[in-house]
Amino acid sequence: MIGSASRPDVQIRPIEPEEFGAWFDVMATSFGHRLRDEVVQLERSFAEPPRTLAAVEGDRMVGGNAAIGVELAVPGGRCVPTAAIIGVGVLPSHTRRGISTALMRRQLDAVHERGEPLAVLHASEGAIYGRYGFGLATRSGSLQADRSGVAFVRGYEPVGSVELVERDAAIAALVRAAELTAGRPGHLGPAARLADYTVRDAALAPEDEGGAGPFYAVHRDPGGHPDGAVVYRVRQAWPENLPRFTASVEILLGATPAAEAALWRYVFDLDLVGTVEAWHRPAADPLLWLVREPRALRMRVGDDLYLRLVDVRSALAARAYAGEGSVVLGVQDPFCPWNAGAWRLVAAGGRAEVEPTDAEPELELSSTDLATIYLGDASFADLADALLVRVRDPAALERADRLFATPQAPRCWVHV
Repeated sequence: MIGSASRPDVQIRPIEPEEFGAWFDVMATSFGHRLRDEVVQLERSFAEPPRTLAAVEGDRMVGGNAAIGVELAVPGGRCVPTAAIIGVGVLPSHTRRGISTALMRRQLDAVHERGEPLAVLHASEGAIYGRYGFGLATRSGSLQADRSGVAFVRGYEPVGSVELVERDAAIAALVRAAELTAGRPGHLGPAARLADYTVRDAALAPEDEGGAGPFYAVHRDPGGHPDGAVVYRVRQAWPENLPRFTASVEILLGATPAAEAALWRYVFDLDLVGTVEAWHRPAADPLLWLVREPRALRMRVGDDLYLRLVDVRSALAARAYAGEGSVVLGVQDPFCPWNAGAWRLVAAGGRAEVEPTDAEPELELSSTDLATIYLGDASFADLADALLVRVRDPAALERADRLFATPQAPRCWVHV
């Protein structure tokens, strides 16, 4: 039961499988959508009912959230069992009453009991989840490129070939590309499940919203093996009787830089298209260096994957470290109090032992901000500059950033 005098009659419980349609109707309503049978069927195939929670008032569902089991690649390439939090919503008539907090409390307690040290989500609003310990762990970019300005730099030579295919062939190519890049920090798996869901979800957008399509194209390496794919839609426009179509990229992923470059060249060269738009791209997309005029991309960078260290000790021990050394971190975590306290991290041989300690912390921060640093997209120094890390020993700041350094910026290839 929610411990709030204003809503003592709201119960939090897992749904029964036959209740999924009613649960999803609440989620759709909370996001301002109407229920569509084909969307419900897709989401039902993706959901895990025992991990799907409803807030129930009397005999009516008024909110909910859900978790699915995934794997997150952490620095060093290890894939760590992780809970992806999805479908978070409360009916407009029941917001601001503590229901969402009660749902997240129940969900994170269950994640902890299952032994999953990490949780992730993509936020509808970034301001919501910091209070639950989710930190901004990866950034992504969106672009709205003027096709006339996206010639590639001199010396670029295409490798392999690109061809239009049917949906299942595109899914297979995305799975292969995702599996071949699975060691990059921020990568979510299993690839087959997430690629299948993402591509099928893209096909369900109404044509009046997303344009015609989707269309699917696959890149093949010089040996003829598929190693990447793009899913896109095309919206028509005829201003003054001239074609000015927009190609909207739903997902584009290649196993190699050459595959991704060839897939972008295919999209940029579509006839009748004047604008190419895409979202959920890496913040440091190689396109910024590949095109002759980077400004033509009109790239904007924003927040992407939010990460929660459900078990700080296990999470810190799971990732790799650069060099040898130690640091004592003081962690505040009011929402998951088992994480709070001082932790001594001793790194050697690429790994670390993490133990509670009575020693004075050298650096102090919240679990939210430690999650922001965890995958390598931000440093302790970055957050110290933002007044989010209290530095008791300046030498420890430099030492911690050296240990936590990663050779690649994290990238989350799929939106959950």
